[in-house]
Amino acid sequence: TTVESGRLSSDDGEAELDYYFVPSHGEYSELAQTTVIYNHGNYAGIELYQPRVRFLHEAGYNVLVWDYRGYGKSQPETAPSPEQFLSDARQMRGHANTLVPDSSKIIVYANSLGGVPAVEMALSESPCALMLEAPFTSMSRVSGSNSATSFPESFFSQNHFDNVSKLEAYAGA
Repeated sequence: TTVESGRLSSDDGEAELDYYFVPSHGEYSELAQTTVIYNHGNYAGIELYQPRVRFLHEAGYNVLVWDYRGYGKSQPETAPSPEQFLSDARQMRGHANTLVPDSSKIIVYANSLGGVPAVEMALSESPCALMLEAPFTSMSRVSGSNSATSFPESFFSQNHFDNVSKLEAYAGA
């Protein structure tokens, strides 16, 4: 299997997003056309999540994994604004259509913080499946569980990262 590495220039021209596309090994013909876009957690970059990528590949899927701004080899090394983070997710979802064998067979998968870009991807272009593992729910729920005081979502992000509400809209679509 030849892994394709690439860099995608962000729509705002301020970032280069690092990604890898791992084609299916083809042993399971029923999965060879299906691609999993993997949105990783908050800790480190793609390199930390290689066991998950390998598991998905060995199961027979094509896998697209990418690093957010400020993670891994993506540039710049600074964290994106909420608007940039969500825009990058939508752009990577669109770019996936140019890489995969069948754009109607895309599964968007996320772990932890990856739930934020995954939900944004699903809202921008509906996948055949959305899988969220220990997803990031919202800034207000995170702040409430990690501090003595609870702050509303708007205190942190103007509701950019309220996946609970976004998922309600996605389910109703």
